[in-house]
Order: sequence, then structure tokens, then C-alpha cells
Amino acid sequence: MSLDFRILGPLELRAGGQPVHIAGSRQRTVLAMLLTSPDRVVGTDTLVKAVWNGSPPATGRTQIAICVAGLRKTFRAAGYLTEVVATAAPGYLLRAYPHRLDSHDFMGRVREAAVVTTQRRTKRAVSILSEALALWRGPALVNITSDLVHSAAARLDEERLSAYEQYTALRLELGQHRALIGELTDLVRQHPSWEQARAYLMVAYYRSGMPARGREAV
Repeated sequence: MSLDFRILGPLELRAGGQPVHIAGSRQRTVLAMLLTSPDRVVGTDTLVKAVWNGSPPATGRTQIAICVAGLRKTFRAAGYLTEVVATAAPGYLLRAYPHRLDSHDFMGRVREAAVVTTQRRTKRAVSILSEALALWRGPALVNITSDLVHSAAARLDEERLSAYEQYTALRLELGQHRALIGELTDLVRQHPSWEQARAYLMVAYYRSGMPARGREAV
């Protein structure tokens, strides 16, 4: 049995297809920090800073240990008895294997699409990127209120936009101009400073025989 961690959207944990409740905002913040650096040690001081946004109580380090103990208890209650979060100086480490982490799945598909693209298998690359982007349920870790978590989440969101740029370029190459207009229009509204999306929207309009509409999108 493995656990299913999801950070491409609100933080979620599932076991055997069923949701697992993570008690308390502190435990969720600690888990989010560990999941954004899987298989790497996250220092206790960093976790303290993440939980209290730089203004921790004197008992901060002790309370982090309590949070980790609570997470371990939750994992055991979900049926996974092997150690998931290990103590590793100067902090803790989340062992990703054999669990599922959606950000790992996403990045793996993006890398696979890049290889397939170099092989000029454009339709296959589009299919793989579609699967990768479908893993997203909203902005990364949107339900965690921590400045450090937000910084890590922002990097994931940038990877999502980069993957979408590649996906869009390949679909334009396949002649899917009209199908892209609606998607790109929504993206430009959501991300008005994203110049590449605006440029792709202009191209989609132009290749669909509507250059005037494309100029309006600038």
C-alpha cells in the first residue's frame, strides 16, 4: 500500500483511494514543506520559519517535533506502517518511494514529452502534456498559509505555465488554432502579464483567419 500525496492544487492526502484528514494548519504546513522537497532534508529551523512566518514562539522547535509525530500517527492510522517522515539532522526528510506525489508525476511527464518532441512525435508529446496538465486542480498548495510554502508553490506554478507554453506551441504546430482560442483567452484574462500566452492567442486568431481579433488581444 502506498500513500497518494497531492500538492498541485489544495494539499490532499489519500490512502486506498480515500481522503485522509491532516489535523491542524501546522501539520499541513510541515507536510507541505516536506512534499516540496521530497527525499531531501528540510531543517527544523526552516520548518519553524514556515509555520510561524518568521515570528515563532520559544517552543517552536518542540512544536515542530509534535507536528511530525502527529503526521506519523496519521500515516499509521491510514494503514502505512513503514516510516514516511524520517528524522535526519538538522531536520526531517519525507521518503517519496513508494508513494505517489503528483508533482513527481507531472515533472516526469513533462520530461517524457520533451524527449518525444525531439523525436518529432508531436501528437504523442501533446497527449503526454495533456496528461501532465490534467494533474493540476488549481494553484499549487493554495490552501496553505505560509510565505515559504507560497514561494515553493510559485516555482511549481511556473513549471505549469512553462509546460502549457510547450503544449500550446505543439498544438499550434498541429493546426489546432481555433480550438486554442477559448483556452488562451481565459489564460490571458487570468494572467494578464503572461506575454507568451498573449502572443500565442494572436497567432491562433491569425491562423484562424481573424487577424483583427488577434490585434485586439494585444
